[in-house]
Amino acid sequence: MVDNVRAMSPDVASETHTNPLDLLLKWGALLVGATYALGYIAISNALLTVNLPLGSPRWNEPRHFVLGGVIIVDSLWPVVLLFLLTLVTEDLSPGAHEKRVARFWANHWLKVLIIAAAVAWYVSCFRTARGEGAPLFLALHFAADKVVAAALVSAVFVFQKELKRLNYIQKVGVIIGIIIILWSVAWQSGRILALHMSHASPEKQVHLMIAPDAIPGAERLGLTFPQRQKSDSAALSDTVWSVYSDEDYYSVLLRDGRIVQLRRDKVWGATH
Repeated sequence: MVDNVRAMSPDVASETHTNPLDLLLKWGALLVGATYALGYIAISNALLTVNLPLGSPRWNEPRHFVLGGVIIVDSLWPVVLLFLLTLVTEDLSPGAHEKRVARFWANHWLKVLIIAAAVAWYVSCFRTARGEGAPLFLALHFAADKVVAAALVSAVFVFQKELKRLNYIQKVGVIIGIIIILWSVAWQSGRILALHMSHASPEKQVHLMIAPDAIPGAERLGLTFPQRQKSDSAALSDTVWSVYSDEDYYSVLLRDGRIVQLRRDKVWGATH
């Protein structure tokens, strides 16, 4: 009986090891879900801020993953920096992690470099927000959220073993903290995106080709058609600025500052 137990123990022990494929699938699913959720939050808040009369972001739009991916990458860049600074090694000997953490706290130049990188990242995010026309407080808040999110993610990466020693409530607190700061980053990103949407920049100028039966309605919304010749043909609108489009609506900014939405199937074309 003892021999049988000893013979079975290696197999039982091997079952306790984490399957790399299962780990990859779990983290991959979590990353995809987080990317989608952050992108959806940002775009939803942007449309809410712009105050589009009709519609909300469709759940199956690829742009959710694009914008969410930008937020995730912005939060993960310190991990790459820490890796390049050799905070992560292949040393699996006992006490290697503790030595690595100790070297981190003892290396003053490394801390100065990380602080300088954080300041540079803060200034970059602040200038980006101000470049989109964000008010001072929004730009400061946006940049601070970006830096805190990056710091939290990098801390989780560096101090993995310390986090494992936390009790259940402390781990939940860390997770909630990361969720809150990432949600705040996505929310502020939506406000910055709304400023970009509602800004009449030259690269967003378009002339829309409107279907003949939709021209009277478009004129009542405020669009003008200076080149219109026949009432039974499509016409090219005066200059408008593209704001947002999906499978249902095409949203544009008019010269008077109003945002109107047109049915996508009534917009036959566009030109700069």
